[in-house]
Amino acid sequence: VVVAGGSAITVTNSTIAQSGADGLLLNEANSALDGFSNNTFSGNAEAPVNIPFTNIGAIDSGSSFPDGKTVRVWGGRIEGNRDVTVNALSGDTPYRFARGSSIGASTGGSSSLTINPGVEMTFEADTGLYVSSGAVLAADGTSNEPITMTATEGNAQQGWWEGVYVFSDNPNSVLNHVELRHAGSGSPNTVSESANLGIANYSSIELSNSTVTDSGNHGVYCGDTETALTGTGNTIENNAGQNTKGCS
Repeated sequence: VVVAGGSAITVTNSTIAQSGADGLLLNEANSALDGFSNNTFSGNAEAPVNIPFTNIGAIDSGSSFPDGKTVRVWGGRIEGNRDVTVNALSGDTPYRFARGSSIGASTGGSSSLTINPGVEMTFEADTGLYVSSGAVLAADGTSNEPITMTATEGNAQQGWWEGVYVFSDNPNSVLNHVELRHAGSGSPNTVSESANLGIANYSSIELSNSTVTDSGNHGVYCGDTETALTGTGNTIENNAGQNTKGCS
C-alpha cells in the first residue's frame, strides 16, 4: 500500500503481507494516516510500515509486527502546535529513524512529542532528534518500562548516531527513565560539540533516573551558560569525552 500526493488513508483490522518491499509506505511528508489500529503485518521484505515522522503518533500498540522488523521513520518535522504521542509497539518492535527528525517549527511554536513508557527508538548513522524553540519533548518512562534511544541493531558503538539536541526554553521537557546510548557522531551547526544529549540556545530540560552512555564525545553537553539542566538519579558513564560538559 502506497500513500502519496498528499493523500490520507485509514487502516484498521487489516492484514498487509507478502510485499516484495514495504508493507505500507507513506511516500510524502504531507501524506497521512487518519486512522491506524489492530492491524497485522507479516512476510514483507522490507519495513512493515514506512512513515514520515509527522505520522509517528498514528501507530497503535495493538497492531502486530513480525520479530526482527522495525517501523521505519524516514524523517520530517512536527510543527503547527501539534501534540503527538508515541506508543510502545507490540513485541518489542522498535521505531527505526532513517533521517533526522524535528519537533517544532524552526521559527518557534508549541508543538510537543510525548513518548510513552516502553518505546524503543533506534537511529541510523548520523541521524538525530531535535527539539526546536518553544517545543516540548516529554519522554517519561518507568523503572520497569524505560524508553530506549540507541543505535540500530548491530551498530552498538560509540558515536554511531548524532543524538538528542534541545533548542527550546520551554520548561516542560523531560527525559525520565530513558536509556540514551551510542550517539555523539556529530552536532547541528549551531552546537560546537557533540554529545548523546546536547542543550543549547537558552534551553531547559529535566534529566532524571536515566542512563547516558557510550557517546562518541560527551555524555551531556550544555552549549551556553544560560542552559538549564536539572534532575537526579542518573548514570552518565563510558563516554569518549566528558560525561557532562558546560552544565552547572
